[in-house]
Amino acid sequence: MKSIKFWQWSLMWMGIVVVQALLTNVHDDEAYYWIFSTHLDWAYFDHPPVMALSIYLSDILFNGILSIRFFTIVVHLATLLALWKLVRDTTEVHVQYFWLFILALPLIHIYSFVTTADAFLLFGEVLFFLAYRKVLHRGSLADYLFWGITMAFLMYAKYHGVLVILFTVISNFRLFLNPRLYMAGFLALCLFLPHLIWQWNHDFASFRYHLFDRHASFQLKYPFEFLVNVLLVFNPLLIGFLFRLVRRSPTTKFNKSLYYVLIGTLLFFFLNGFRTHVQPQWLLICYVPYILLGLGALDERWKRHLPRVFWISLPILIFMHLSLIFNILPIKTGVHEKDTFFSQVDSISVLVESPPVFYDSYRNAANFGYQKQNAYVHSFNAADSRKNQFSFLWNDTVYHGKPVLFAGNEMTKYPIQVSAGLNAVLDTFYCHEKLEIEVRSLSLHRDTARIAITISNPYPFDLAFSQRQFQMAAFFRNQKKWIRKPRLIFPRVRVHIPAGGKVELGNLWFLVPENAQPEEFGLAPRVDPFPFSTIWNTYEWAPDKRGKLIPPDLDTSLKAKGENE
Repeated sequence: MKSIKFWQWSLMWMGIVVVQALLTNVHDDEAYYWIFSTHLDWAYFDHPPVMALSIYLSDILFNGILSIRFFTIVVHLATLLALWKLVRDTTEVHVQYFWLFILALPLIHIYSFVTTADAFLLFGEVLFFLAYRKVLHRGSLADYLFWGITMAFLMYAKYHGVLVILFTVISNFRLFLNPRLYMAGFLALCLFLPHLIWQWNHDFASFRYHLFDRHASFQLKYPFEFLVNVLLVFNPLLIGFLFRLVRRSPTTKFNKSLYYVLIGTLLFFFLNGFRTHVQPQWLLICYVPYILLGLGALDERWKRHLPRVFWISLPILIFMHLSLIFNILPIKTGVHEKDTFFSQVDSISVLVESPPVFYDSYRNAANFGYQKQNAYVHSFNAADSRKNQFSFLWNDTVYHGKPVLFAGNEMTKYPIQVSAGLNAVLDTFYCHEKLEIEVRSLSLHRDTARIAITISNPYPFDLAFSQRQFQMAAFFRNQKKWIRKPRLIFPRVRVHIPAGGKVELGNLWFLVPENAQPEEFGLAPRVDPFPFSTIWNTYEWAPDKRGKLIPPDLDTSLKAKGENE
């Protein structure tokens, strides 16, 4: 094994990765990101744009599965090459230990070929530390500017990159005395500015979602889930090594930055675990400091132990690879059991000669769009679901005024279904999801709320709905969860809104929820026979001193937050 060179290891590993990529179905998230790539932009609701750009470029070169995964594989190889350069520059470890350590880490196996933001985040982090090492050793203006470019790339890859930047800079406060740091930061800001402009134009939708909307009330299981994730991400057989690293003291400024990123990230997500579920891949940014510090701390004992760790882990890792190719796990992996559903939707769509519009499932819409290579597939967003990229695309306009197959699944909340619970054919699809309802005034009289609203039409065509068609409801939320039963707003009204125009409605009312403690509310429109659709603005709802629910002052605390679910 000691005679195997780095390029030979790389060739063997990349052969495995390519075969795995070719044999594994597209993951739900990859199909969703494929939709991103067909509408290139500086940002998307869920993520920055790098992985969408990689799919766009892969699609130019290849058909089939490599049209999504080619550049991910290329970037993975580049990550390993750059990481090996960092290892050689900082340690004298043999190449076999590098590969044994790398291949014992579970997430390396997944993000070697699955196209998500995480693969590019890992690449950006390695580039960031390569640049930072040059800053520490030479500190030329060119080194700082290159460092600024890697900062921007980190943020364009995934927002978690800000933790790498933050903890690295904090580890070396003397940098704040160097004006070149500010030049690097300014360059990074300028490069990242198009993304920030997109966020400004979309009411900072991504930042709101990641910082606020996806967090829920505390559950005792969250911290325990975090600890389980640490075991899985770092390999249970290497956890003792992780504890050993944490107890060591850094000997150089570069190693100090690695410690800050490793320990700081773990502490950050541990504390975050008291607010929400911490997903395992969020810890991926710990891998680079973990690998560099771990290989630098190898002694004779761990050099003997590392091969045993690899060989013990190998059957489990092989099983993980096989489970992505074959449906052998009792849990959903996001790559299996989709063909039957989409073949049913496709066959019914052909039979009724109407394209499908998917109900409340961006994953189903994205998977079907990828399979049919239809960039304009649409997912109808329900009122009590979070927003997604389909909320910002204008794909719904393609179907306006046309018959559609309204496709749901067995989990559909509103039973617009026919036999076996799958679909309903609607004679006419009406665009209305992007109608924005703003509350102008609200008053309470006993258990009745009276409101005046403004409805804005962002579509490039007039919208006219009869009194029988159009309806609205107030949805209430407590601890980030929507209360299941909405309150209908009366009376039903006739609505005609010109393209790009607004209409003001008053003298509307609804009943306040009984035996509930809502914290927020929002208004959702409904056009018969559709369910209630997207809530764009949410408002605070607070009790008074006597415990009675009252609306806040609309001019002060009840400001529309433009919150994006």
